[in-house]
Amino acid sequence: MRGLDIVLSLRNSERICVSDYRKYSDTVAILFAIRHLLIKNPQIARFIGIESKLKGQKGNYLRPDLVATFDNDTKGLLFEIKWSLPIDKWYLEQEIKELKKYLEPLFEWKTPSRSVEFHDVVLVCHIDDARRTVETISEL
Repeated sequence: MRGLDIVLSLRNSERICVSDYRKYSDTVAILFAIRHLLIKNPQIARFIGIESKLKGQKGNYLRPDLVATFDNDTKGLLFEIKWSLPIDKWYLEQEIKELKKYLEPLFEWKTPSRSVEFHDVVLVCHIDDARRTVETISEL
C-alpha cells in the first residue's frame, strides 16, 4: 500500500501544481488585457505603469500591480491583481484588510501635479476565488 499512497500523493501534488499554474497564467493574461485596453483606449484612462511606486502618508512606498489615471490626470485607478487567495476565511480576511493601505491618500503620481483628487482601487482575483472574496468583502 505504501507505493499506492505515494502515487496518489504525487497525483494530488500534480493536480495542485497544474491548478496553480492555470490560475497564475489566467491572472497574468487579465493583467495584460487591462494594460492593453488602457494603452489602446486612452480616452478610458491613461496607463501609468505596472508596479509603479506611489508614496503613502507615512512615507512608505506602495506598488500596486497596475496604475492609471483618468479625467485629465485628476483621478487615479489602482489595480491589485491576486492570482490566488487563501481558502481559510481568517487568512482571506487578512489579505483583504491589507488592501486598506491603498485607500489612504497617495503621492508621487506620474501626473503634472504629482497628485490626484482621489483614486479608486480595483481588486482583480481569479474566478475560482471570486465568490468567497465578494462574500468576505461584503461581511467586512
